[in-house]
Amino acid sequence: MRIHLHLLLASILLHQAAIATDRLVCSDCSGTAYPTISAALNAAVNGDRLLITPDIYEESGILISKQVELVSAVRGVRYTITRPVTVQAAYGRTVSIQGADVHATLNSSPIGTGSTGCAINLIDCAFDHIDLAYSGIFLTAFRCTVRGQLGFSQGDIAGCAILGHPDLVQPQHSPFLYMGQTTAEASRAIGNIIGSTTWEGSQCMVLLDAHAPLLFANNLVHWTRNLPSASAVTLVGNTVDGITTAGMELRNNTIMRTNGTTQPWLVEGVPDSFPFTAMLTNNLVVGGAAFTVPTGTANLFSDTFNTLTMDFASYNANTGQPLPGSLAMDAGDPDVAHLDLDLSRNDAGCWGGSFSHANFQPAPDSGALVGLVTAPRRFGQLTPMSFTATGSDR
Repeated sequence: MRIHLHLLLASILLHQAAIATDRLVCSDCSGTAYPTISAALNAAVNGDRLLITPDIYEESGILISKQVELVSAVRGVRYTITRPVTVQAAYGRTVSIQGADVHATLNSSPIGTGSTGCAINLIDCAFDHIDLAYSGIFLTAFRCTVRGQLGFSQGDIAGCAILGHPDLVQPQHSPFLYMGQTTAEASRAIGNIIGSTTWEGSQCMVLLDAHAPLLFANNLVHWTRNLPSASAVTLVGNTVDGITTAGMELRNNTIMRTNGTTQPWLVEGVPDSFPFTAMLTNNLVVGGAAFTVPTGTANLFSDTFNTLTMDFASYNANTGQPLPGSLAMDAGDPDVAHLDLDLSRNDAGCWGGSFSHANFQPAPDSGALVGLVTAPRRFGQLTPMSFTATGSDR
C-alpha cells in the first residue's frame, strides 16, 4: 500500500549568518542584557537572535525592521508583549518569532513601504489578531493561536487555532480567517481550527480571495453563525498583474454546524469576482441539513466529489474527530493517493488523509519537530526516505 508523505514546514527557521549575535533580553538583569525588546532591536543587526526571558513586556509598541529572530530564552515558556508588533523589514528579509504571547495585533507597515516582499515565520505564538492582509508579506504560521482574527495576503498556516473571540472581532475583518493573495504565489491552510463551539460573528467564517492556487485542507470549522446570508466559506476570484485566478481546492474539511445555523451553503462565490474553479472533495458537515453549492453563480465553477452530511451522534463536538463506529470512517476518497496515516481508506472530514489532524494533536513536548508538506512521489509502507532540512542552533 502507498501513502503520500508531505514535508510540513520542514525548515522554518532563519538561515543565520556566521557573524550573527545572540542578544539577551531581561527586564531585571544586569550586565550585557537589554531591559526591553525594543532596546535589543535597536542594537541588533541583520541575522541577530534575541533570547527573551519570559516576562511581561509593556512597551509602547515594537517595530521590527531587520532580519532577526525573537525566541523565548526558556524552552516551552512564552514571553508576553502587551502592545502591537509591527514588521517593517526590507524586501527579501525574514523575521522569525517563536514563543511570543502578544495581547495586541501583529501588523505590517503601510503598503508601499519596505515590508512588501519580506517573510514572517511564526512558531508556537499567540496573538489577539494578525492583520497582514494586502501587505505583500509571506506568512508562515505553525501551531499558533489567534484569539481574534487572522488576515494575510500569501503564505502557509498549519496547525493553528483561529478562535474569533467576540470581544476581539473587528468589523472591518469580520471573517475569522481571511486569505487575500496579492501576488501569484500559492497559499495553503492545513489542519487549522477556525471558530469555536460557543463564539459567533456576523459574516462568513472563512473568506478566500485568491489570485493563485489555494489549498484549504483538513481544517475544522465551527460554524456557529445563525444567519441565513452567511456561508461557512466565501470564495472570491481575482486577478493580479493580468494573471487570472487559478483553481482553489477545499479538501477533507469538517464543518461543525451548531447553534441553529440554517444556511444551506458550505461555499458560495462572490457574483462580481472573476471566474474561477473550486474543487470540493471529501468534505464533511456535522449537524443540520445537507449543504449545497449555490447554483446560478456564474463566476463559480465547482467540481464537487464525496461531500457528506452526518449528525453529532458519533463525533466529538469539540474536535470533530469521529468516534468509534462513525460512518465517516473509511468514507473518504478511495484513491490510494489519499490513504489515512494507518494506510486504511481515507476518512471523510478533517481527521482523514495524509494531512489528518492527527498530525497536529497533541503537540509534541520535546525533541525537534519535522513535518512533511509536499513530496514528489509516493512511498510504500516502511520504505526508507531521505530529505535535507536547514536550520540553526547557537
